[in-house]
Amino acid sequence: MKWSYQAQDSKMTSYLTMVKELQLSLKEFSIQQLPRGDNNHMDAFSNLGSAIQMTQSKSIPIVYLQWLVTWKGEEHRVSSLTNDDSWMTPIINYLQQELLLEDKNESR
Repeated sequence: MKWSYQAQDSKMTSYLTMVKELQLSLKEFSIQQLPRGDNNHMDAFSNLGSAIQMTQSKSIPIVYLQWLVTWKGEEHRVSSLTNDDSWMTPIINYLQQELLLEDKNESR
């Protein structure tokens, strides 16, 4: 097999060396390059270990979802149950109906 692959960094160089050594012990061997867009999940997987800071070496369980799961819940509406006046009532009345309080001092 003709090797026409180059490693981008020292980490990848060590992987490439290991693959070349393992290839000698196999009867059949092939490498297929995936387009970058088809390899997003592997990129995420390879970065997962370095993204999590751990003090000890531990395994990281990975769950692969065959189908995208999205929850589409019902739209909830909130209604006020009380009509008590609050400090905001005069402001709301002014904004909605342009109503001012009768007492000019209180309006300020």
